[in-house]
Amino acid sequence: MTKDKQKIKNSCLNWEEELDSLKEKVETLIKTIPSPLVFLRPDGRIKLFNPAFEKITGYRARDVIGKNWFSLFVPNGVRKDAKSFFERAVKNKLSCSSECSILSKDGKERIILFRINPVFNKKGEVDTVVQIGYDITEQRKEEEKIRHLNLLLRKGRRIDQLTLDKKDEERLFQGVCDILFGIEEYKFLWIGKFEKQKNTIIPVAKKASCERSGFIEMIINSKRIKNPVYDSIATGKIVVINNATEKRCYRSFVKKMHGEGFLSLLSAPFIVDEKPYGVLCIFSDKDFIFSEEEVQLLGEISHDISLFLKTIWEEKELEKAQREIRQSLQRHRIIIGGIIEAIITIVEKKDPYTAGHQRNVARIASAIAKKMNLKREEIEAVRVAGMLHDVGKISVPFEILAKPGRLTENEMNIIKEHPKVGYEILKQIDFPWPVAGIVLQHHARVNGSGYPYGISDNEILLGARILAVADTIDAMSSHRPFRPALGLSRALKEIVRYKGILYDVDVVNACLKVFKKDRGFYSRFNRPS
Repeated sequence: MTKDKQKIKNSCLNWEEELDSLKEKVETLIKTIPSPLVFLRPDGRIKLFNPAFEKITGYRARDVIGKNWFSLFVPNGVRKDAKSFFERAVKNKLSCSSECSILSKDGKERIILFRINPVFNKKGEVDTVVQIGYDITEQRKEEEKIRHLNLLLRKGRRIDQLTLDKKDEERLFQGVCDILFGIEEYKFLWIGKFEKQKNTIIPVAKKASCERSGFIEMIINSKRIKNPVYDSIATGKIVVINNATEKRCYRSFVKKMHGEGFLSLLSAPFIVDEKPYGVLCIFSDKDFIFSEEEVQLLGEISHDISLFLKTIWEEKELEKAQREIRQSLQRHRIIIGGIIEAIITIVEKKDPYTAGHQRNVARIASAIAKKMNLKREEIEAVRVAGMLHDVGKISVPFEILAKPGRLTENEMNIIKEHPKVGYEILKQIDFPWPVAGIVLQHHARVNGSGYPYGISDNEILLGARILAVADTIDAMSSHRPFRPALGLSRALKEIVRYKGILYDVDVVNACLKVFKKDRGFYSRFNRPS
């Protein structure tokens, strides 16, 4: 009996040692995991806070344990909704995702995508809520920058059209102010004509949320101090002040500007026959609003206006000026191309395993479209859609994209959201082709088994049917995190096997001709496994 008791005692000691070891391993894992991690009680009080979260927020774990998560970290404007979402998750015992702003110790906001997972006690009640976060602040900033530049591109097109429609400069100038005032960050716009003999500026158009006549007079009469508006006229170059304390040479002017509530200024001159004609001034109450791309676009707009002014003076050069305006529109298209490249770079930085995948799909899809004798514009639509078809993956956590093993059902459902996310991003860009629609449907299948909406046959855009085949070819013949490359031969057999089932018959036939007739094309995509 004594021996049995000793055995039981020894067994208990062994269990305690194993539990202590397991506890130590869990604590080490929590400390070393690179993603922000916080453990909350069902009432929102903080139980545990890992070093990754300390780094983002600036708080030490020991200073926040026991405090209310929502009161300490969630901004007032979204606190009520965030708390309500959390309480519903606890009440209904749900695992879910939520995007939320949090405040760091220095008062700055970070945007975090949280995965909320309840942990239950023996009674089946929620004992702890584990929140693992992904910092998507920079991603959202990039998206906002793209949105802002696209809006300015659309405004620029309207102004280009205005230069063709309006026959007098005063109506043009006011129209320019009215159009650009539609950009939320632009709080005050003003255009003036330069009188060289008097060395002064005459106001001709303005747009503001309130009366700013006194401020315009200050700008015109401030000749004895360093004045960025007169400097832009004198040099023929755009002058930018992106922060009210940024440029010391304009200290006195900036002080007056700051007194009006403005932090940023862009002054763009109109130059006609190499002589100053006027100036466009844009003021904002936000700092660092004028990025390099935005300055370039506004420079194009001021250049277009200068061209229009020249046509008024010299009717004989009207045809030349219109040609230059068309060239300006082409430069806008080049800038759109730059935005496309910026989007691609964001996706490829997020998912290095698919680096070059979008470009490969674009090449294959373009070749198929040409083989099908589609129109030039249709081919270009397919090419651009191919370049951007996976942009929605910026919403997918990196841990899922790079996972070497099989995805769970929940992870696969997150992946399947990327066509819709891509559509929401791309529909804001004013493409001359249905790029967003093609991207939305590129995982649709002929028999209706695809996603996200299960459409079939001719309900699917032709461009999307082409993209589906091109995407399959490159995905199967490329290395993936969860498997080596399967080879081009196997990829071609796959589309033949499911021709008329998953893939469009005409598209598959065209694809086979592309790879059969162009051996160089075949060699490029026939990667070793």
